Order: sequence, then structure tokens, then C-alpha cells
Amino acid sequence: MSTASGERRTRRLGKISVKAADSIRVRIKALQSDRALGRAHDNELSTWLSERPHVIYQRLFRANLAKPRIRTEVVALKRLLDSFFDASDVKPASLVRMSQTEASLLSHFGENKNAPEITETDAEEWRASLKKKGYVVAAISRTVRYARRFFRWGKKRGSVQRDRFAELKAGSQTNAARQVFVARAMGDRVIDAAPDAEWRLLIALSPFGGLQVPSEALALRWSDVD
Repeated sequence: MSTASGERRTRRLGKISVKAADSIRVRIKALQSDRALGRAHDNELSTWLSERPHVIYQRLFRANLAKPRIRTEVVALKRLLDSFFDASDVKPASLVRMSQTEASLLSHFGENKNAPEITETDAEEWRASLKKKGYVVAAISRTVRYARRFFRWGKKRGSVQRDRFAELKAGSQTNAARQVFVARAMGDRVIDAAPDAEWRLLIALSPFGGLQVPSEALALRWSDVD
């Protein structure tokens, strides 16, 4: 590659595909053009540059194609997630699902992963790993939404400078395979087989009252009854 002054330099990229090498070449030429014209990089190039590993970034810096990298504070992923849970007040059912998402993130990235260094590509690979592990579409959607919530919280508090999960697609939370039509006659038979009045009430509140069980049903008070 050429430096900003026109000096020719050669850098080995290691064993990578021709397509990957060509992609890097195109971006380096864009860096050279922006430098020569004194203009700011576009969003795509800025993002690509910011996501380069430290060793690669330093090579670009020495070639006068990048500014000195400002090292961000090391915020371990576990520390970020612990801070989120310490500061959050969520329902027990939501806490269980959030904890499952926390476990997935820590298993994939490791507890000591520097949260600000997680890239959009890293986030996409984590999402892809959920599918490989057999997560259904609805579960992937829910898990991704909780991860986005964690990092959105971290960005607001300055723990991460850019939310790499913000644009991560969640998908549908509807699982058609779990949808079953319960006829009135079947509902009556289930109520008749219930062990006591409390169970009969809970069962009736779901198909006939339209309430979510247990969250909405257990939140009911006598004052809610007309």
C-alpha cells in the first residue's frame, strides 16, 4: 500500500481469501483518497476502520492513514451485565429470560471480553450461534431483544461508546408451532379436572378472560373486579 506521502509499503495480510484481500485494498484506497482530499470518511469506512484489530490499525496509523487510536476503558462484559441487573427492577419471569440471555452472551464471548470492543460482526456471529444451538425463531428474537436492551443501557451510561447490537435483527417472536385452538368444550373439561377453585379460576382467566398466566392473572386484585 502507499502512505499518505506516496511512499510504497508492503504489508502481508496472512492467509485470507482473494475476495477479502480485494475488500481491504478498496478500503485502503478510500483511506488514501480521503486523506489526500482532506475529507472525513463516510460512515461505512469509519465503522470498518474502528473495527480493525489493534495490530492492523497500528499498521494503518504508521502509514499515516489513520489517526491515533484512543484506547477505551476496559469494561468486562460480565461487569457490564452485572451492573445492568443491579440497577434494573424487572418481573421474575423477565428476570429468568434475561438471565438466560446473559448466560448465552458470557458463554459465547467470555466473562472478560471487553464490551466496547464487541463489533457488529461479533454480534451477528453470536446471533448465528443461537440458531446452530437449536433455538427456535421466537427464542432467538426474545434473546436478541434482551441483548439489545443490555447494550442500549450500557451506551446510555457510557460503558460502551457504540451499541453494536442496535441494528441486530431480532425476528418474529411468534411461534406458530405452539399455537393451538382450544374449543370451549375442551376448556370446560380442563376446568372440571382442576384440583381446586384457584386452579379453576386461573384456567378460566386464560382462554375466557384473555389474561396471560401467570403474570397478569397473579397481578389481579379485588379492586380490579367490577
